[in-house]
Amino acid sequence: MYNEFKSTLQQRVVVKRLPSAGTPAGEEGPCRSWHYIYERSAEKIFDRLLPIVPGVQIFQALLESAAAEHAARMTAMDAASKNGRPT
Repeated sequence: MYNEFKSTLQQRVVVKRLPSAGTPAGEEGPCRSWHYIYERSAEKIFDRLLPIVPGVQIFQALLESAAAEHAARMTAMDAASKNGRPT
């Protein structure tokens, strides 16, 4: 669960399930059948990349949350500056 940065004024809460070794293919989203030609076997590539995916997704969530926090602070400071000006 993290805040996704959409724009300076808009963030949304995202709940994303991290893949696990026991997750069947196609459970994460719509199942599409694409055929690719791999230099190595698909199993070797996936065996090497699959352990990296959760860490990358967690890092992306941290970056999105940090950007959303900075945007919220910037918006709050802008509003405070406008409210502090004499009329």
